[in-house]
Amino acid sequence: VASWIDFINAQDKNARIMIYGVSMGAATIMMATGLDLPPNVVCAVEDCGYTSAYDQFSYRLKVEFHLPEVPLVNFASFVSKVRRGFFFEEASPLKSVGRSKIPTLFIHGSADDYVPYSMHDILYNAASCPKEKLIIDDAVHARAAFTEPEKYWLAVDSFILKHF
Repeated sequence: VASWIDFINAQDKNARIMIYGVSMGAATIMMATGLDLPPNVVCAVEDCGYTSAYDQFSYRLKVEFHLPEVPLVNFASFVSKVRRGFFFEEASPLKSVGRSKIPTLFIHGSADDYVPYSMHDILYNAASCPKEKLIIDDAVHARAAFTEPEKYWLAVDSFILKHF
């Protein structure tokens, strides 16, 4: 994300940038908001992001396979460190939003059982940036925009206009 921001700025010095992501994309942009981004990154919209890779893998392992996180997630995290250079705990949108200064709209569907709805409140409460939230009732994972499209896009448009 930071490289794309640099690329955009190299093409247009007057660009105003909004970053947006859904699910893993949401986790990615939340991680980016914790970086020292240029001032022309004016806002972020995250839709159904998770608190950390570790938390998400642990939750899915429990829900899908009825298995405990230890030792499986710990072992997978170690393999990730060896092969990719990071432990799952380091991929933490939760830590990043605590450092963020970028205004962020946090969106989640109340019926999301893939990334649990409870992660939304944890992320929102940890965020140190200017923030708003949007809950779409009865929306399952990554379907908030399709469950109530008018409510969703009006909220996103309104949020963007406040910061552009």
